[in-house]
Amino acid sequence: MKYYFVCNVTNELYILAKKVNKEVKRCEDIKQALLDLTPNSFLCIFEENYPQKKNVLTKEMLDTFKKNNIKTI
Repeated sequence: MKYYFVCNVTNELYILAKKVNKEVKRCEDIKQALLDLTPNSFLCIFEENYPQKKNVLTKEMLDTFKKNNIKTI
């Protein structure tokens, strides 16, 4: 399983995941992640500047996640 993170490069969970698993990729935003996601992968979205910046999931994004069996948190 491949793990994708939407976060900044200094996110502690992302850094730890990279140390433990080679199948980890960081993306700048959800749209970039959607271009790279592989079926049956895991997407972890962090809101770095909450509440100023909000990642918005559209219905199309959710449909893509469901179609490709993408787990999200």
